[in-house]
Amino acid sequence: MTSFLEYLAFIIFAVTVYSLARWFRYVTSGVNYSELKALASFILNLCFVFFYRHFLVTDEIIFYGSVESPSLKWLSIPMMYAHAFCFSVPWEPARWFLRRKFDPRIREYK
Repeated sequence: MTSFLEYLAFIIFAVTVYSLARWFRYVTSGVNYSELKALASFILNLCFVFFYRHFLVTDEIIFYGSVESPSLKWLSIPMMYAHAFCFSVPWEPARWFLRRKFDPRIREYK
């Protein structure tokens, strides 16, 4: 049986790693884009996709041990896909929280 601390540690790990991947995407995209940075972003996210996939297939968390929890497996599925689509791009990606409230190029006041 999985304890509460294992659930909490896995969720904190998943959120922290995904936040790191999103931050790395914004830092290496747009003006700062280069092929080497894109490759580093791809490898970073690919490692975490394999981490979640390994947990889904074998019920083992790398460097921790065996954890049998269907709810953590269900959390691993969207996290795996989130990392699969979180890579650097040559254009400036849309930001979720740090965006401007009003952009005069989009719409003017009436």
